[in-house]
Amino acid sequence: METEAGIIEGSSSNTRLKKGLGILGWVALTLGLIITFTLAKLPDQEIGQIILSNVNRTLQQGPIDLEISAQRTRVSLFPLPGLRLEELTLKTRDASGNTTRIRWAMLKIRPALFDLLLGRAGASVSIIPDAERSAAIEASFWARKGSFAMNVSFDKADLGEAGAGLLPLLAKVSGKLPLSGSITLSGDPQQLSGWTGAITLDLDSIALPAQKIAGFQAPALSIRGGSIRVQIAGSRAKLETVRLGKITEAGDDLAGTLSGEVTLGKTWDSSQLSLNAKVRISEAVNKAFFLIDALLGASKTQDGSYSFTLTGPTYAPVMAPSTAPSAAPAGG
Repeated sequence: METEAGIIEGSSSNTRLKKGLGILGWVALTLGLIITFTLAKLPDQEIGQIILSNVNRTLQQGPIDLEISAQRTRVSLFPLPGLRLEELTLKTRDASGNTTRIRWAMLKIRPALFDLLLGRAGASVSIIPDAERSAAIEASFWARKGSFAMNVSFDKADLGEAGAGLLPLLAKVSGKLPLSGSITLSGDPQQLSGWTGAITLDLDSIALPAQKIAGFQAPALSIRGGSIRVQIAGSRAKLETVRLGKITEAGDDLAGTLSGEVTLGKTWDSSQLSLNAKVRISEAVNKAFFLIDALLGASKTQDGSYSFTLTGPTYAPVMAPSTAPSAAPAGG
């Protein structure tokens, strides 16, 4: 299940966050370049290429192999400083050397002057994949030593390669993943237990073509949307609603629910799980990943779904059936 996978893969979340916050450095550099080169009256395109060169140099030091190019750049100083990149191409390579290119109509970056006055680096970003509509993704953030805050909103944003492209860029997965909602987080990057925030997302119909995922050949997947509601406070992440597809009826290649909470430690590895999961997979998926039934068979229920608990430390969770084993045949 997608949400469950995200929890397990989160063991390096603090490291990624620190690397992400490091990119704030080039935001401050961007502001300095805007002022310097605007006063020098250099052409926008030349300024843009200098800025992009610095951005790409920073990205090369991060966890994602990503290169950005733009057909046109626009730099402004008044009334507010900002950088606008038009007709962008984002190029990334996977572990096998295959290249993926994502195209956006526009990217806007605006340093937050108020945050600078408060002694912290901040900026807002707008991603516009389609020139015919408003921004699909809006993000604002600030950081200083010992604290950060971020807010990301999605307005019917398709994270697949035909839209914002974050799915192939970050997960090396092709497909269509439209969603709306927001993610708000704040706290100390070094102290996960002190974080507060909320995740509120609604997923539309998800469609993934047949492809290799994590080294396995996966069949085409069709999932009828989903919903995520998570509240983070008091050293706990409470999963109020986490649903993918429709678990109570057939029709999804993958469907499931996840509930419970995560007791947050200083780091993700020191956090504790107390979760209840229920998963239903189609026959096509079961055949493609034949080990699923071997791993989850003890938790199979009369209706053919799998119901189990995940408890213990995040780095080594213990899975146990949440109901008595079913006498149904393996193909049921």
